[in-house]
Amino acid sequence: MIVLLAGFTQIVGASAAPWTDYRNQVESVLRSLDALNERLNIIHMNYAEEKILPEDAVAQVDALSPRFQEVAGRAEGLTPPPKWERYHWSFIEVVGLNLESVEELREYFSSGDESSLERSLSLIRRAVGQARQLGALIPQDEESPVISGVLRNPTIPTAQESVELTVNVTDLQTGLGKVAVNYTVNNGDWTFRSLQLTSGSDWNGTWTGTIPGQPSGSTVKYEIIAVDRGGNIARSQLQSYTLWDPSGYIPIVLVAVLVALSVAIYLRSRRGKQEAETDSSSEFDDTRIKPRPSGKLCDESGDSSDQN
Repeated sequence: MIVLLAGFTQIVGASAAPWTDYRNQVESVLRSLDALNERLNIIHMNYAEEKILPEDAVAQVDALSPRFQEVAGRAEGLTPPPKWERYHWSFIEVVGLNLESVEELREYFSSGDESSLERSLSLIRRAVGQARQLGALIPQDEESPVISGVLRNPTIPTAQESVELTVNVTDLQTGLGKVAVNYTVNNGDWTFRSLQLTSGSDWNGTWTGTIPGQPSGSTVKYEIIAVDRGGNIARSQLQSYTLWDPSGYIPIVLVAVLVALSVAIYLRSRRGKQEAETDSSSEFDDTRIKPRPSGKLCDESGDSSDQN
């Protein structure tokens, strides 16, 4: 009885598959069951050695029953990740078999019915066998994480300005173990820098990090690397940017401004001169009229008029 009631955590934890948040919670539930089953072992041992009366054994089991119910509630409140449904329902069955075994053991202490003890033992045997099968139900993670939405801010950084990277990464099998940026400056050595989870979860979340500022003219090439807990690796497309120094562009900007002003002044001056010439040609030119010896006035067109 003592051997059969314990050891769920060791059985499930023996699997070499990588842990996930969900499995950590499963392990916590099974650890709690182990602790409660150890207390049942002590009660049964004391009863078998006639150290306690039957009614004392029943009272002690009744005191433990709410704890078993609380653990079962924790198990039922877990949400399995995609592809873990078969594992989850088998785990729930292990928990349920434990609860049934407790009820049969209580009945044995209460009535002395050996068949109740046998049923309790049978239920525990089934629970142990079911727990042994949990490791085989862990989905094999052969899919790499999915990297999307890689953003850089600023898009064109200035000299010594750090660059913030934001990326979405998804892995619905075992979850992400690490997300990082791998970058090189001017084709030098590659540097591995971790990104931090800022929203969502390691199943599907947003990760951010920075690439330190570099001197003007430096070209930075970078990629995002994601590794899930199954050891699968994903890499984003290689991207790059070149840092520039805005102070080196100030003289060029000033020259451009001066040229634009000079052109504007020239065009304005020329337009004013043309307008002045137009106004002058539209006035009556009295220099074209001159006196003749006959005393008549005549313009250069030959027309004449008497002047009396």
